[in-house]
Amino acid sequence: MKLVPFNEKQLENDNLRIIAIGRGSRDLKEFCVRFDAVDRIIMMLNDNIREHKDIEIEGRRIGTGDFSWFSYYIDYNDPLKDYICVIMDDYYKEVYEVLNSEQSLVKRDINIYYYLNYENEIEYEYRESYKESELEDIIVFRSGPHPSQYMKGMDFDDNARALFEHMLSTGLNEKYELVWIVKEPSEFERFERNKGVRFLSYEWAHDGVKEEMDAYYHAICCARFIFFTDAYGFARNCREDQVRVQLWHGCGYKSRVNYTRCEHRYEKMVVTGSAYKEIHARLFGLRDDQMIVTGCPKEDWLFHQSEQGVEHFIKSKKASKIIFWLPTFRETGEHLSNLNEYSVKGDTGLPVADTHVKLEKLNELLIKQSAVIVVKLHPYQKRDKVKCEGYSNIILVENEELRGLDLHINKLLGCADALISDYSSVSIDYLILNRPIGFLLDDAKDYAGSRGFIFEPLTDYLPGAELYTFEDMLRFVEEISSGIDSSYDKRQKIKEQLQAFDDDRSCERLIKELGI
Repeated sequence: MKLVPFNEKQLENDNLRIIAIGRGSRDLKEFCVRFDAVDRIIMMLNDNIREHKDIEIEGRRIGTGDFSWFSYYIDYNDPLKDYICVIMDDYYKEVYEVLNSEQSLVKRDINIYYYLNYENEIEYEYRESYKESELEDIIVFRSGPHPSQYMKGMDFDDNARALFEHMLSTGLNEKYELVWIVKEPSEFERFERNKGVRFLSYEWAHDGVKEEMDAYYHAICCARFIFFTDAYGFARNCREDQVRVQLWHGCGYKSRVNYTRCEHRYEKMVVTGSAYKEIHARLFGLRDDQMIVTGCPKEDWLFHQSEQGVEHFIKSKKASKIIFWLPTFRETGEHLSNLNEYSVKGDTGLPVADTHVKLEKLNELLIKQSAVIVVKLHPYQKRDKVKCEGYSNIILVENEELRGLDLHINKLLGCADALISDYSSVSIDYLILNRPIGFLLDDAKDYAGSRGFIFEPLTDYLPGAELYTFEDMLRFVEEISSGIDSSYDKRQKIKEQLQAFDDDRSCERLIKELGI
């Protein structure tokens, strides 16, 4: 087997059919339109069972299947006469290696073609032009998911932003050029007043404007370090001497949605403790030496909370105790439907306190205890499903409000006397403060059968009170209001595995570890 670039001359034989291989359904659609080839496609093969569904292109439905079909076609057809196999995937080299690992295929004298879509063609040309150039003192940052799942504010946020702000505060921008890849650079002009700071758009990668593409690929191809919190495809063809670091969103309890081995997609991944070093290496297909136990950069914010930010939300209300409630998402918007766990149940859209009668009872208890609960929804949560407004001591913090104040939730959480969560990574962030945590587990069985958990049994790794019912939740609120920390001993035992540190030096440790 040999991997060779696809050339449209391959289509001169009108009878030739095509087996598409890879996860690139977008690439398949582009290919079909570009070469008027939709009627030539036999099927699409990939190793992701979540994507084994028909793809509709120009009114034709193209079936999908796993890689076992590849051997079938090789064995029962003539690949030099009847058809060709074309990899349509950004990571075409990885797909080829998977196919080539089949011992029955290694010695077959056939070509496997790879198709470069429009964006990949541009990138390939730039990579070739820079391959002999020296790396420069450039550090690239990117936050948030793939552009197709863009949400306003998430492209300058999270661990990447925390690390960037630390670098600014310590003067690293005097030596390095700090470059952000965002959607709309004009939104961040205030930061470019700092020496050595630039914002570029990820849309410049293929917008056809030479000046913008030159700026984008100069940063991507010449940077010594590239940090990201999720999407990493933009750095897929980096040189071996470039260092890519997956900061991720944090370390929590939910399993990963899609398994993809990332050993060759980035060099390092950041985690908070020994347990996550082992688990994330397995979840993300990484080697042990790729894991960095330094703590997540955004955890540093917990020690430098914004008192003004909390006052903005609770206003003049006097509260002896402030409890934050951060439920993870159950149902997202349509553009993120692949992440939906199940439809939200109840009148309020919240777990446990799922009726307005219960919320009223909770509010009465909070008034009696002079306490406040601040509810902050997950950015992915479908907002219209949640209804908890109108209660004096239950305050809903909107994501849009946080964006307007330029606040990350971790800059508020440091003011919280306790946290109520469920399976979100925010509980592991908050654990670093060693304060009470309550875990709402009313739907744990449903969640285990949907998304799934990385720990088994789950409750052995929950450093806090287990809250299955509304009565459990009320009891937790009463304890916090009375200064009782009933899960202290359990938290200390579990904390050692999940959080290796208890300070505001995660950014400092990471920078030192990487030799920046």
